[in-house]
Amino acid sequence: MSSLRKAELLRQLRRFSLVGLLNTSIGYFVIILVQHLTGRPILANVAGYAAGLAFSFVLYRVYVFEAKGERSHPLKFVSAFIVAYSANMLVLTEMLAIRPDLPYLAQVLASVAYLAVMFTMSKLWVFRQRNRVT
Repeated sequence: MSSLRKAELLRQLRRFSLVGLLNTSIGYFVIILVQHLTGRPILANVAGYAAGLAFSFVLYRVYVFEAKGERSHPLKFVSAFIVAYSANMLVLTEMLAIRPDLPYLAQVLASVAYLAVMFTMSKLWVFRQRNRVT
């Protein structure tokens, strides 16, 4: 991998992480707000995740992968989310089956799986740009 490609990848990873932190904050804000206003935890959870997905789609497209002029379909993004979340749940359930005494470690490893899958699918499929060195 050339130094230019490595620098671009590191920049994207930093931005991806920042968007993830902001996304988490916004998602929890919406969850708490909707829960407070409606008293409906399921609705609050759905609203929080929907807000987070919309927010992260826009920022991944514009800020992380800079997919200007490219048509990145939101359904591809939702599909990538489903695959990444499935990887998260697979790692979580397998870790808990192997080591039920380490639930926090299981959560961390599951999050790493989610992030690896989501970043890879976003970069190579959802926001893939032709004729660009990345």
